[in-house]
Amino acid sequence: MLFPSLRGVWRALALPGIGILWLASSAWAGECNCAGTNERDDSKKSWTLNLQFESMNMGTLLQGSTAVDPNQVILQALGTPGRRSFSVPTNMIMQRSTLRARYRIDEENSVILSIPFSVSNQMDMRMGMNPMPMAKPAGMGMGMPAMPAAGPTFRDMTMSPINQLGDIVLTVQSDLFSDEWGNRLSVAGGIKFPTGDSQVRTAQGTLVHAMMQPGTGSLDFMVGLFGRAYLGGGPDGKTWSLEPGLSYQINGTNNLGYRFGNRLGYDIALGCRLGESFTVTTALNGIVTGRDSQNGTLDPQTGKTAYQNPAASLVDNVENTGGSFLYVAPGFQWKLGDDVTLRAHHRIPLSRSVNGTQIVTDGWTTVNLSVGF
Repeated sequence: MLFPSLRGVWRALALPGIGILWLASSAWAGECNCAGTNERDDSKKSWTLNLQFESMNMGTLLQGSTAVDPNQVILQALGTPGRRSFSVPTNMIMQRSTLRARYRIDEENSVILSIPFSVSNQMDMRMGMNPMPMAKPAGMGMGMPAMPAAGPTFRDMTMSPINQLGDIVLTVQSDLFSDEWGNRLSVAGGIKFPTGDSQVRTAQGTLVHAMMQPGTGSLDFMVGLFGRAYLGGGPDGKTWSLEPGLSYQINGTNNLGYRFGNRLGYDIALGCRLGESFTVTTALNGIVTGRDSQNGTLDPQTGKTAYQNPAASLVDNVENTGGSFLYVAPGFQWKLGDDVTLRAHHRIPLSRSVNGTQIVTDGWTTVNLSVGF
């Protein structure tokens, strides 16, 4: 019986309406500006250690919600009079490893410290260049025009990988409601500290793109709620579960005047337990990010506006930031022991719409191992 009682129906309907999922922050930009964990910790131990690995593969270039060819974007930009070169990303791999320690103060309250000890970002780019006009051959009169230039040329480049500490997050979590069946509603609030480097530079001394920096350089705040409702099935009524959520992150401005757009996250996950220790899950994950901003602060080393070069680079332009994204995420949860749990899921994009032109995520894999003691 899917709903064993009217009370079970109420729990199934009420918690999705008000339960909101908390997501811990990272320094990733765009749709990944606040990526974190949607894994629920059911351990009753005082301490839980959690090791999580995430990998995002980005290769599709969108204008609005339409896929475009990188060469087309470059040629369009090079059509601007006086523009010599323009670059766009063609592939990005963003990976993060996070150690998370949770201390359960009592049955209802916990403190969580998240340390992204390895933020690894790398990017392939394509640069298009307008050639200089050819010089006039000797003997041509002063009134004769220069020889016409050849068409634009293209060159593929790979940015040097970055692998550093990211921004540390401190979160407090409290249960607002729980019952003897295991249904619950919790609230969480957190602060992200600017511990990651936000001013990594290239060999030429220019700032690496803001979205590729290990940290944001800003103090950010987040709040959220998340719920779980068991829908019935099996002898204990816990074969099916529903976990809805919503979160919001408010980002600050770093000391070079850059501010990542605020981020709204929402999701709902359906779980089906197979046996005593294995659960399959399917989730819908949504992300809405605001456009980034730059207040005009100059980089003291170059004298130019920090992180901005819209005339020459697609990704160094705040107009090409922010958007909305929806994923489906099949996954599993496997209890390896009383207090040892392995979780994994893979996000597949269902819809994506961006401001301007951006490279977007094609696949996002998360693997998570937690141990309670």
